[in-house]
Amino acid sequence: MILTRTKNKLQVGNLIITADRWPWQDGYGWSGTGGPTAPMNRSGARFGAGWRYRLGVSIGGTTVMLDLLFGMVRLHWESAADRAWAAQRKAEADAWLKQSEAERKAFDAELATIRAGRTPAPKVDAFGDDIPF
Repeated sequence: MILTRTKNKLQVGNLIITADRWPWQDGYGWSGTGGPTAPMNRSGARFGAGWRYRLGVSIGGTTVMLDLLFGMVRLHWESAADRAWAAQRKAEADAWLKQSEAERKAFDAELATIRAGRTPAPKVDAFGDDIPF
């Protein structure tokens, strides 16, 4: 059984419980917790620019969201297939980032040789350098 906990998330087995928009979280504070840090509008008031007081239940797919006026509790059922898919997507993203980083380093090295006054080795182009028109 998986049992993990972070500041606003608890996972028990396949059930993930998340707390959002509560007063102790960043930007939603009450005066006793350091006050709200939400951005103000031109007139210096926070009203009309993000207050989200709701009371209700939203159900969709494998997620249930409980809106409790000042905050929201989200219950999400995650299967082993979902975790495998997320791990695969993360592996693909990591591979892409690694390739992108290698390309950036090669570009930086080529740029450094140009700045040093040396010409880089010519690139071999499969289509040639001539323009057919």
